Amino acid sequence: MWVTTSFVVDDSDVGINFGVLWKFADSWHLGGVYRQGPRFRYELYNRAGPLNPEPEGTVLESVTDRSIAFPDVWGLGLAYRSPDGSLTVGFEWDRVEYSTIAESLDSPLVDTSLATIDDGNELHLGVEYVFLKSSPLMAIRGGIWRDPDHRFRFLGGDDPYDDPFNYAIYQQGEDLLHVTAGVGIAFERFQIDLGADLSQESDVVTLSAIFSF
Repeated sequence: MWVTTSFVVDDSDVGINFGVLWKFADSWHLGGVYRQGPRFRYELYNRAGPLNPEPEGTVLESVTDRSIAFPDVWGLGLAYRSPDGSLTVGFEWDRVEYSTIAESLDSPLVDTSLATIDDGNELHLGVEYVFLKSSPLMAIRGGIWRDPDHRFRFLGGDDPYDDPFNYAIYQQGEDLLHVTAGVGIAFERFQIDLGADLSQESDVVTLSAIFSF
């Protein structure tokens, strides 16, 4: 190996979240949200590999004064709740500014003119039904959401033979459809929720508990 590359992020940041909610009818709510993405300082090093004439591990090039920015998110949601409060249906659209990542990575060692990440639209649809006559209260939940492709996309021509290396590295992905399901149980002072998020590439299961004093 001629060169090895390391990318290290060790930082913290403070962000801003802002939301508004409008009840425009007895059973309908409209909401909006803005979530600011954090910025973290990073260190990028190119070091000599075992096949390099320089001693292995020698720093050949480095970037230590740059920050990587994560996407800001703008969202708009609409929710319906039945008059008795047992059924809730919600839809949310989120605009995720993924291109911020590529733009912030531009440096002497990373040429972002070769590749970018497209901004994406997340679409969420969810349903919750609460069994109001049960003791303790029990709720079941389900939904689907669209996860837009946010891989680096090569900005070269249409012919892969023009630049086969970058075509191989920066391959555009596909949008993913996630299916979600969950259940919640609420006692007088204690609540427990179990949820799952399933897709073609990953499965996530979450368990949470809340105790009220």
